[in-house]
Amino acid sequence: AANYPGATTLLNSAATRDSVLAELKRSDVFHFAGHYVYDGRSPMRSGLLLAGSGDTLLANRDIARMRLNDLNLVVLSACETGSEQVINGEGMLGAARTFLAAGIPLVVASHWEVDSEATAELMTNFHKLRKSNGLSSVRALRMAQLSMLESPDPRFREPFYWAPFIAYGANN
Repeated sequence: AANYPGATTLLNSAATRDSVLAELKRSDVFHFAGHYVYDGRSPMRSGLLLAGSGDTLLANRDIARMRLNDLNLVVLSACETGSEQVINGEGMLGAARTFLAAGIPLVVASHWEVDSEATAELMTNFHKLRKSNGLSSVRALRMAQLSMLESPDPRFREPFYWAPFIAYGANN
C-alpha cells in the first residue's frame, strides 16, 4: 500500500465481502493476498476467502457479474489463482479468467501453491518496481522474479518460489 498514495487496505475483520466489492468498483489496482478456495463441482463457486464476518467468500460468479471499468490491474497473491481446472472447449478456468471476463486488462495470478514469505518479498518488489521505477506491470513482474534469484534467502532462489506468477492480458 505504501507504493499507492491514498490506497485502502482491508485487513482482518475489515475485509468483508461488501467492503471488497466496494473497493473493486473504485480502485485502479486490486491486490489480494490470502487464500483461494476451489470448488471442483463448479468453478463459478470458487473464490477469494475473506477474513471479515458474514459471507467470507467472494465467489467467481460475483466477480463475473461486475463491470470493473476503472480497475486496471488485479494481483492475486494466493495459491492456484491462474488455473484451477481445464474444461474441454473452455480452456483453463480460474480466478484470473474471471477477472479478465469482468473487463480487467491485466491480471497477475499463480499456477501452483505459493509460499507466503517468498510471495510477500516478490510482490513487495513488484509493486515498488511498478510504481517507483515506472515499469510496466509485466516488466516489473519479470524484474521482481529475476531479483529473487539473488535473494538473501537461498530457498527463494528456486523457481518454485517465484515462477508460479504469470501476467494475463495486456501489457500495462
